[in-house]
Amino acid sequence: MPIIGYLALQFEKKIGISYGKLSDQGVLMNTAAQENIAGVRLVKAFAREKYEIMKFLNLNNENFELSMEQNRIVAKYFPPIDFLTNFSIVILVVFGGMLVIRSSLSIGELVAFSGYIYMLIWPMRMLGFLTNLIAQSDASAKKIMRIMDIVPSIKDSEDSVRIKELKGDVEFKHVFFKYHDDMVLKDINFKVSAGQTVAIMGTTGSGKSSLVNLIGRYYDVSEGAVYIDGYDVRDINLHDLRSQMAVVQQDTFLFSESIEENVRFGKEDASFEEVKEALRLACADDFVEDFDDKYDTIVGERGIGLSGGQKQRIAIARAL
Repeated sequence: MPIIGYLALQFEKKIGISYGKLSDQGVLMNTAAQENIAGVRLVKAFAREKYEIMKFLNLNNENFELSMEQNRIVAKYFPPIDFLTNFSIVILVVFGGMLVIRSSLSIGELVAFSGYIYMLIWPMRMLGFLTNLIAQSDASAKKIMRIMDIVPSIKDSEDSVRIKELKGDVEFKHVFFKYHDDMVLKDINFKVSAGQTVAIMGTTGSGKSSLVNLIGRYYDVSEGAVYIDGYDVRDINLHDLRSQMAVVQQDTFLFSESIEENVRFGKEDASFEEVKEALRLACADDFVEDFDDKYDTIVGERGIGLSGGQKQRIAIARAL
């Protein structure tokens, strides 16, 4: 038992490292496959099929080598554990048999002792399998816990204000915003009244998107404050703030659901008539009606079944 325990500890240490490497490699393989499936049009547009196939094959070969390394570790430790557990039976039969022949031990006692040995053997044998399972689970759990342990930098303040209906007056007061070490916005001041339409223009990287992201608190200001209806956005309950905002991102994301469900994402309890009206206002109802399944048409992963303009219009309808 002490020898088996020692082997199990050594096995767990080595197999845990192996499972960690194998798990990381599995992530790389899944990412490569997912990107190539989602970006199949781009791959074909640049005639990169052969390159992407070879890239995946190389990742797969690395996965194979890591799997073989893992199996070599299993092959090194499992047979000795099995041998030692079975060898105890041999010792029992040989020495126990000799003691019975010499009348130092009764057959009944030998049978009883063999029962005790079996009660020890199976837990010890299963220790190897259990160690393998624990190592595998531990490698996965560490990745999950790394994500779960992340503390969000943007969260509700302890005395956040609940506001069920925002009017929409937006004001920036001496706003500075730093992204990593780069100062993106410097002393921004302006006020937009509810109902106004404002266009923000500037060169690439000048902070246009950052300006909008500060309103919904996707980032927090470095200095100054952003106000909505006179409330600092940092004091407003995050759910109340974001549930009353609608955003159409530059990079349109659609779920692999029907057109109706993608539009309803903007309002969970929206009726079918509201969905149709939103699509009409976004000038999307014409092409939706042309589809065979109309509003039940599945758009595919990230909306791959639609053109760029069609995806944008559905995103506008979702925001409406």
